[in-house]
Amino acid sequence: ETQKKPTGFASTIRLLQDPGQQGVLALTVGIWTGISAELSVVMQHASNVWGMSPTTLGMLLSCGSVFGMLGGPVGGWLADRYGRRAVLIPAMGAASLATAGLTLAPSVEVFFALFSTWCCSLSVVMPSLQALAVDITPHNQVGQAQGLHRQAADFVFLSLPPAMGVLADLQGGVLDTGGGCELPIAATAGGIMGSLGLFWLRSRRNCDFSTHL
Repeated sequence: ETQKKPTGFASTIRLLQDPGQQGVLALTVGIWTGISAELSVVMQHASNVWGMSPTTLGMLLSCGSVFGMLGGPVGGWLADRYGRRAVLIPAMGAASLATAGLTLAPSVEVFFALFSTWCCSLSVVMPSLQALAVDITPHNQVGQAQGLHRQAADFVFLSLPPAMGVLADLQGGVLDTGGGCELPIAATAGGIMGSLGLFWLRSRRNCDFSTHL
């Protein structure tokens, strides 16, 4: 009790060196990689390939939000009942597969279904990941850890939408593969799966917390 606790920059470094925090940051990056794609190239792809009007795009987002509203409470309950890892890994895997499937959808209906699955999966992930972050963080550093997670999300949202736009322009220009955005969407799916792999590697010893209500 008499030892001096690290503060400020030293405290932040200690958080960043923790494997569990690195796992949470990895999944945070994966989540916001998907959101960056959703608000940029996925909408462009839906418009170019399926001819969706602004009204139809609005319906697509609303449909995804409905499934997202259902997924959030269910994800939180599952995380409390079965453990964070048992929820995060399959839900994030489903988000990656659904994203990849958007490039192969044979019809508008399948595209809607895959997009809704992605939204639902991500909504299941978010409360589970937040609960895990609280589980593995010392009680006097929870706010600081949440700030780091928010910073990671903002960095992704700052950098990836322009990068995805460049990939989309490259696909339509140099590669001349049509008006779709399959390349950046496929890269997004790979990024989400990569973040899941990093999470598994860095926090496999830290993410089994559960109250088992």
